[in-house]
Amino acid sequence: MNRPRIYISAAIALVVVVAVIVVIAITFKPGSATDRAATSSTPTNPDQPLLLTLNDFPEGYTEDIPVSSSEAANQQQAEPWDGYRPDACRRAFNARAEQTARTTRTGFVAKGPTAATPTYGQYLIHNNDDLEQMRATLLDPQCLTVTIDTHKTGIYTMQTSELASPAMPEGVHTLLVKYVTDITNAPANYADHYEVINGFAWLPTGSVAYLSAEADGRGNSVDINQFNDLFAKAVKKASR
Repeated sequence: MNRPRIYISAAIALVVVVAVIVVIAITFKPGSATDRAATSSTPTNPDQPLLLTLNDFPEGYTEDIPVSSSEAANQQQAEPWDGYRPDACRRAFNARAEQTARTTRTGFVAKGPTAATPTYGQYLIHNNDDLEQMRATLLDPQCLTVTIDTHKTGIYTMQTSELASPAMPEGVHTLLVKYVTDITNAPANYADHYEVINGFAWLPTGSVAYLSAEADGRGNSVDINQFNDLFAKAVKKASR
């Protein structure tokens, strides 16, 4: 099981992921400075303008690297050497990874300015499961409390719960899920506590607007009012 990082998790609901560094090489063809400027300012992905930007976040946030669906699915896959209690939850985690792998997504990540500030990942997802399928996958009753012994980076105890959804425009259906993870026997350079909130909004267009926030470290948490405000902005922008 990998270390939690939602913004490359982003990850549909799994709290536990590792940081991945993505290197993008950009090659410029010969042309005038005007041509290059025009090209760089034109989004190549039609979904990109439907996402939040740094202007939507408080001062001090910086842009980070989002992940693809395949990267997110790889992070969610249960490691064969990890011990799960209940053991059936290993299959539940793998089902989440399989669901994620079937999707396509475009994302934006806003990293908090300090360790005490949540990092946000926002994605527009296609080919996602519907609301009831997602609720069944993410809120499996036997896996609301899971203990995972990684044998390397500590013993993770994850508590999962559903939160009340904020008011949304007609035709938009939402699901909010909160994860609280405590780690015992964690290495010195690892946080021993994580809090993550994931919000999914099924839009009339058929796409899903997804927002995730992660706060690392004991005593740090996600401000639900700030989350709901950003979630509403994400839904409004994605619905254009």
